[in-house]
Amino acid sequence: MYEDLPEELLQQIVDLPCMGFAIVEPEELSILHINRAASGLVGAAPDQLRGSSFLDIVEPRYHQEVRSTVPRLLSGQKDQVEFVRMKGPGGAPVYAEIRAAPLLLQGKKCLAVFLSEATERHAMQEQMRLSEEQFRVVFEESRDGLLAADPETRKFGMANQAICQMLGYGREELLGLGVEQIHPADALPEVVATFEAQVRGDFTLSPDLPVLCKDGSVFHAEINSKVVTVGSRQLMLGNFRDVTERRRMMASLAQADRMASLGLLAAGVAHEINNPLTYIIEGVDRMIRELPRLQTMLASSAGTDGAGARHVDDLLRTARETSAGLDQVRGIVRDLQRFSRVEEDTRGPVAVNEVLESAMSMTRNQLKYRARLVRKLGTVPAVRANEGRLSQVFLNLLVNAAHAFEDGAAQYNTVTVTSRLDGDSVVVEVADTGKGIPAEDLEKVFDPFYTTRQGGRGTGLGLSICATIVDNLGGEIQVHSKLGAGTVFTVRLPALSPKEKPRPARERRETPPDISPERPRVLVVDDEEPVAKAFKRMLSRQFDAEMLVSARDVVARLEAGERYDAIVCDLMMPDMTGMELHQWVADHFPAQADRMMFVTGGVFTRSAEEFLSSVNSTCLHKPISPGDLRQAVREVIWGTKPTS
Repeated sequence: MYEDLPEELLQQIVDLPCMGFAIVEPEELSILHINRAASGLVGAAPDQLRGSSFLDIVEPRYHQEVRSTVPRLLSGQKDQVEFVRMKGPGGAPVYAEIRAAPLLLQGKKCLAVFLSEATERHAMQEQMRLSEEQFRVVFEESRDGLLAADPETRKFGMANQAICQMLGYGREELLGLGVEQIHPADALPEVVATFEAQVRGDFTLSPDLPVLCKDGSVFHAEINSKVVTVGSRQLMLGNFRDVTERRRMMASLAQADRMASLGLLAAGVAHEINNPLTYIIEGVDRMIRELPRLQTMLASSAGTDGAGARHVDDLLRTARETSAGLDQVRGIVRDLQRFSRVEEDTRGPVAVNEVLESAMSMTRNQLKYRARLVRKLGTVPAVRANEGRLSQVFLNLLVNAAHAFEDGAAQYNTVTVTSRLDGDSVVVEVADTGKGIPAEDLEKVFDPFYTTRQGGRGTGLGLSICATIVDNLGGEIQVHSKLGAGTVFTVRLPALSPKEKPRPARERRETPPDISPERPRVLVVDDEEPVAKAFKRMLSRQFDAEMLVSARDVVARLEAGERYDAIVCDLMMPDMTGMELHQWVADHFPAQADRMMFVTGGVFTRSAEEFLSSVNSTCLHKPISPGDLRQAVREVIWGTKPTS
């Protein structure tokens, strides 16, 4: 264990210029011999250090560590202490690596100590340590999920707390997995190809990859990956940022954009249909009025066998059937007009039952092959809402109810629509007797993208949109369901405040002394001549009706001294709109402005809504039945008694 060191060898070691060497007495740790290479580390001559304690040249914080090695050395072991900080020349710190072993010097047990400077290596290692420490702090504290994998095996080597929470794994669990275990099976070819491309450095960012959690759920992540060196290892570090909510928002925006586009399309279609439909309805109505007279004339004609009268009778039945069909078309167009205003944000009194009837009409085709529709509409007050948005809620709920059944066997299935007043709330229920919703899924039905429909038949946005609209209206929507017994969606909306009543009806006017009460003068203004002619024919039975196809011609007539008991004006016209005409008439002939009413084909802008609200004028939607038009004109001329 101990070998006596010959004097000649001792001298040779002491004189080594490149290695620090000292012989230390083990009890007091006094320096017996030290060469210049060792004493130079602390900026002293060998003679100055001989006899002093070895601990005098080592900083105090290392004393205990040095002392603890002595017993091991005396027992014959070799030992090493890395990076001992020593007091260098001028007080500057010097780091040394110290190795020691036992030896005999002239029969005495001593310690042979070898010292080599390690200041630069210590600085490099300290820098690496700090870098690793900073990396680990940033790694662990990041709010984004961070996951490091071996570039070759794709097994995970590091994981921060955020990614553990995202995926639902404990850290040790996750470090036992690899890339293939945290992505859905159908996405693995894309994921592996992306991983390998990022290892090669082809790109770093994968904007939208599905990630599989421990519980089987999937979220979408933006994964920014890069090869980094951690200690002696190279790892592919992936930064996971959950973009599921962003995808939902983008999808909602896209859906809103599609709905807006669909609304514009519906408005345009309604407008294009309404104008010709107006004069078609008037023409059929005229035939229904005139054919009985012709039938009577033919039946009373001498020498006829009655065939002509029977033929007219067939034509009359056809005309009446056509009129009924046109009424259906009118209803469809009216529903399109309601839907076309879904993107507007204006709110006002809305009759809930009317919107429900419209929604039921629009979903009739979807329902009639699946279930019987039962109406239980009570007497309810209006609510403050946007008619188009409320229509969208009821449409979605009815479509959802229809999809609770398969096609066929409609006689055994029921969808019940109920409206009632409950305290200060209007309550609407849409109930189906379908298969129901599992209890564990009920809390998810209003989540965006959640759908139970298979085969891509549902986007999972309908009920989410319903919840958003109802919430924005200050109401609430709830769902109750039982497997095998059906589902009930309940919408609760604040009833219209008593202070927020609809505008009062016009007060009854006395007939002006210079106007004949039997044949008041009525002017019809519409830029489409067939429509203007149809309105004129509708009114000519009771009024002295005239027509113009330009608002500027109205200006010329009034400036020439003409006056009218009522002016029926199209709201939207080229060159000069009905709104602009009303403003001009109000400025120059205010009494005539008070006798204006409006008609529209469906292009209804926010400015038009605001205009009608401000002038308190009647506005009818095309197509207009002759009876409705004549009644509206009578109200403009003579007014009506206020309704209770």
